[in-house]
Amino acid sequence: MSKRGFWDSRKGFVYTVISIFFVVIVIFLGVFYAQYDFIDSQKLKESRVRSVNNFVKSFYYDGDRAIYIASFRTLIGLEEYVSQKGVYLDDVEEAFKEVFYYGNFSGTNFEIMNDSSFREYEQRVNALANEFNLNFSTNVTDIRLTQLSPWDLTVFVDVHFILNDTKDIVDWEEDYTFNTTVPIFDLKDPFYSVETLGKLTNTLRITNITTFVNDVGDANDTTGLQTHLNESFYTTSADGPSFLMRFEGNFSTDPEGNGIESMVNLRILGDQGEPIGTNIKSVIDYIYFSEVNTTRWCNIQNMEFVPDWFMLDTGHVGIYQINGTLEYSDACG
Repeated sequence: MSKRGFWDSRKGFVYTVISIFFVVIVIFLGVFYAQYDFIDSQKLKESRVRSVNNFVKSFYYDGDRAIYIASFRTLIGLEEYVSQKGVYLDDVEEAFKEVFYYGNFSGTNFEIMNDSSFREYEQRVNALANEFNLNFSTNVTDIRLTQLSPWDLTVFVDVHFILNDTKDIVDWEEDYTFNTTVPIFDLKDPFYSVETLGKLTNTLRITNITTFVNDVGDANDTTGLQTHLNESFYTTSADGPSFLMRFEGNFSTDPEGNGIESMVNLRILGDQGEPIGTNIKSVIDYIYFSEVNTTRWCNIQNMEFVPDWFMLDTGHVGIYQINGTLEYSDACG
């Protein structure tokens, strides 16, 4: 081989090596950037998934708060409704559902539900989701109102929701049940509102009195009983109706054991010019407002400040510590 041919061959080899080197570099860079784009895309997806997950968690948390507010305001609205209309509800749970979700009932709009109904809450959540490029739709499949204790109501809201990302990164569908417990303290008793046409309202306050009659040393002290009567405090009752039953004008015993009762302070009605009458069966609310007949106790010792109207039925004299301690008369006319 000539010298020139040798150098031409060497140049060709060097050119080939350089060419292969650049090809390798190009391939490496292509793979690198492709892998970088893949990693960047994965990070973007992971970030989006985390954001959507946080959105759902917030929906769960805020939903519990929303149904509590809607539930409490619904109960206030229903109490105002029966008070103003002077009628009981045919079905308290169905009425509750309608006010809770729509904010109205039987053609009546409840001002207290403005911006508080559950449907309005759903609309706000959907609008917020749209700002984050999310399609979010909810469907309430059931609303249940129950009373699991004398002083608390429980509300369950079953929701089916669908959530998807406008970029098709996330697709989420689930059934979820919200629940909240609503104390009935400071709500108004429908019995009083309806039966007295709003002249005598009574808020639910639990009595703090445990000794109604102090008979230590034959004292026959009725201070506790008088306070309980004057304040129309509430106590649990084995024979009384529950709070929800009171919305329907049901005076019978709650079979679930969530009954409550108070003593009707008839002096307040008398002060408003309402005739008290003499044929009083008992000052226990669900007996006083009902049509049942009872055996009455009257002229109870040390309760003379209300001689004409403080009467109890036989079933309650033991509960309020009168039987066996105070003198009374069962000839009440």
